[in-house]
Amino acid sequence: MASSIQVVASLAAVIACWVDAPPVRCAPFAAAESSKVDQLVSTTLAGSGVPSASVAIVQDGRIVYAKAYGARSVEPRQPATVTTRYRIASVSKQFTATAVLMLADEGKISLDDPLAKYLPELGEGDGVTVRQALSHTAGYPEFWTLDYVTPEKKRATTPEAILQRWGKDKLDFEPGSRWSYSNTGYVILGRLVEKVSGQPLGAYLNTHIFAPLQMTSAQDVDGKSRGAADAMGYSRYALGPPREAAPPAAGWTFSCGELAMTATDLAKWDISMINRTLMSSTAYSAQFAEAKLTDGAGVGYGAGLFVDKAQGHRRVRHNGDLPGFWTENRVYPDDRLAIVVMINGNYGGAPHVAIADGIERLLLPAEKSSTPSPAPGSVVRKIYAQIRTGSLDRRMLTADASDYLSGTVLTDYQRSFARLGEPLILASMVSESSGGSTVNSWLGVWPSGKLVMVLRTRADGAIEEFMASPVN
Repeated sequence: MASSIQVVASLAAVIACWVDAPPVRCAPFAAAESSKVDQLVSTTLAGSGVPSASVAIVQDGRIVYAKAYGARSVEPRQPATVTTRYRIASVSKQFTATAVLMLADEGKISLDDPLAKYLPELGEGDGVTVRQALSHTAGYPEFWTLDYVTPEKKRATTPEAILQRWGKDKLDFEPGSRWSYSNTGYVILGRLVEKVSGQPLGAYLNTHIFAPLQMTSAQDVDGKSRGAADAMGYSRYALGPPREAAPPAAGWTFSCGELAMTATDLAKWDISMINRTLMSSTAYSAQFAEAKLTDGAGVGYGAGLFVDKAQGHRRVRHNGDLPGFWTENRVYPDDRLAIVVMINGNYGGAPHVAIADGIERLLLPAEKSSTPSPAPGSVVRKIYAQIRTGSLDRRMLTADASDYLSGTVLTDYQRSFARLGEPLILASMVSESSGGSTVNSWLGVWPSGKLVMVLRTRADGAIEEFMASPVN
């Protein structure tokens, strides 16, 4: 029998799950763990300056923690609750992938069929298989290569237009020979679902996934206005104030980043993956299995999910990134554990990752991350200095980058950089290839603050992206 102190502690943990949303049912969560999570989220959020976060934790296949922090809207200030809905961006891809796998379960498609069998309008991609598109090994050119909304993406488009322009374009590489993240491939997969099922993608997801799992908040919000209870997304440009982030126009997130939902509804989805309730074991195995290239090398990605390990524990995960929103969704199938973190600001040094990492260390002790090593970063220093002194050489920039680095963005950057002065340290953090470009992230340290700066350059050396956001 539990002592009175244990009973009160357990009750306090359950209350954290019920606050502001009686329909959310949570199993007891250890009081000590609940307190640590609460402190972690509150401290990280305060340090980042991001307005709000919504967190859900699954243990033993049950939601044990669900709580919202901060404000879903800054002006006017409106508190975030566990019923606040956030855009989940690329986390949407696992739902598209599941729809494809469900059709395979029904025998309506085969994962090893060429996509052109169902979408004959595809050109050079005739040899690309469904499985390759699911794992980003198809070679489709990427249409979303930048982290800001370009002028083109402020104008509405259609999946058919994306397919016609990028889906029929020359492949970046021989299918199966490389891995390269491609939203284009997922737009094509969304059209595949519609073509084979005879339903719009949103309707198919509602009927086959959201309704069975009682994910009542989940909705396709591509091109739709923000609902009154939804979180407003915010961005910051260097040390400028939070600015409302404008989403891309209709059509650009179809099938690859179109969904919004609450953290608890995404946790329900995670539980379904843990319990394997929607599809056959064969389909789940295909979703969780690491894809292999033609040379046998693994790519760290399955079907709509990154696959890896955390301190020896099997993990499937995906992040989501749209202007104003970041989401982190991690599932540990063998441990029957899942972590969901949603925030309404895409700045502050990736606080959604810091929160998820902290919870992961608490529940599954993780390896310590390495400290980034200093590096020259000559190009980053150059563009930083030019913006600071008002002498930006736009000949270095693509048209989209030049458009982004103007107006309010440029003003906030210039004022911030002028205030900061020369960086004491410029440390290389991450370097990777994406969409045919090279992406480098740098940590800049000044006496009065820190910034994460991201530089994306094309093969010809043109700068496609320079972005700076504060970090605690």
